[in-house]
Amino acid sequence: RRIHVGLDRRSVVVKAFELPRASSGDLGQMVGFELERHVPFPPEEARFSWIELPSGADESRRLLVVAGGRRAVERPLGLLAGVKRRPAAITVACHELPALLPRALEARRAVWAHRHGTRTDVLLLIGRTLLMSRSVAITDPAGLAQEIQRSLPLVGWSDCEAVWISGDDAPGWIGAPELAAVLDAPVSAPPYAGRSGVLVASLPPEAGGAALLALGLALGSRRPALDLLPAE
Repeated sequence: RRIHVGLDRRSVVVKAFELPRASSGDLGQMVGFELERHVPFPPEEARFSWIELPSGADESRRLLVVAGGRRAVERPLGLLAGVKRRPAAITVACHELPALLPRALEARRAVWAHRHGTRTDVLLLIGRTLLMSRSVAITDPAGLAQEIQRSLPLVGWSDCEAVWISGDDAPGWIGAPELAAVLDAPVSAPPYAGRSGVLVASLPPEAGGAALLALGLALGSRRPALDLLPAE
């Protein structure tokens, strides 16, 4: 009865912040204040959400923050109102892809590159936990290898243990020698959970990478943590 909306990764800003663990005050206000320096739209129009990432007791608090402008959020809400449907959540579509993975997935450093149209969404994961995402425009496997290398330092990695590729023309990219040689990691399709794997295999080929994004939304959490749906 409600619609889960998935935004294109290009329409939002995703940042990892570190805040002093002993800091006092409202965490939302602190995130909003820090976010002002990173968004390309007026800060007062920002709609943002965050999750706290794992960190040690003696380390700073690490947050993953997603922010969108007012228009990015209000446009899909207007479309739903036009067909008299109510929103369940507004998230970034590629951030729901880990819902397709097994719950008991080994906690490895993995990079998931999902291709759709002219863009590739790059997710950096520990198991099913999202640490960071990017949207890049690349035309060949060599370009993807370079973008993955540029992404690793964003989460403090020097390498990764697995590279997963899905979406448009995925089989050809998985077999490209440039990726495994440059990244020194095995390249494969994502290790989908049993039921998810069956559904992925049944997706119509002509739907391309967009269909997998929709499937991730459909199987994702009913209450996603990184939700941009306004409270009102």
